[in-house]
Formats: sequence, C-alpha cells, structure tokens
Amino acid sequence: MPEPKDPRPPFSSDSRGPSAGWGEYLSAGLQFIVPFGAFVGLGIWLDQRWGTMPGMTIQGAIVGFVLGLLRLRQLAKAIQKEAEQHQQRRADEAPPADESPSGKD
Repeated sequence: MPEPKDPRPPFSSDSRGPSAGWGEYLSAGLQFIVPFGAFVGLGIWLDQRWGTMPGMTIQGAIVGFVLGLLRLRQLAKAIQKEAEQHQQRRADEAPPADESPSGKD
C-alpha cells in the first residue's frame, strides 16, 4: 500500500502544533554557530600559544563567520529545492484545467 503524500510544504508548522518548526530553526542556528565558535576557540588557543593576542582570534572569527554563512546558504538552497519539488508534485497531482471536477461533460 503506498504511503499517503504529505500535502504540507517543507518546514510548515500547520497541524503539527505551535512548536513544530523549532527543530529546523535550531538546526540552522547550530549549523551557523558551531563553525564560528570552533574557529574563535581555535584562534584563542593559537593566540595564547603563540602570544599573538588578538590576531588569530579575529582571523578565526572571520573564517568561522564565513563558513557559517556558507553553510546557511547551502541549507537555504536545499530548502528552496525541496519546496520547489513539493510545489511541482502538487501541480502534477492537480486535475487539468479542462476537466470538470464533477465529472460532467
């Protein structure tokens, strides 16, 4: 038996409760903040090790910020592609305009 198709667009929160979309937003936020924090931490560590305060920290922040933005851009493109595929599936399932919904000719 085929599985029922989900009529909701990606990341929609209708009929799933008010907190249904939080996971997607939390994931996107973490995908930005993790590289940023990791590279800032690496910069701080290198600054302490080499005595170059704050040079490596600033460079780490810049690299982390850019990598975080690139990851968010990649995520946004994936969401857009998923939404377009969903819209295309819905358009393919819709009856053609020349057919009457009641079945009368």
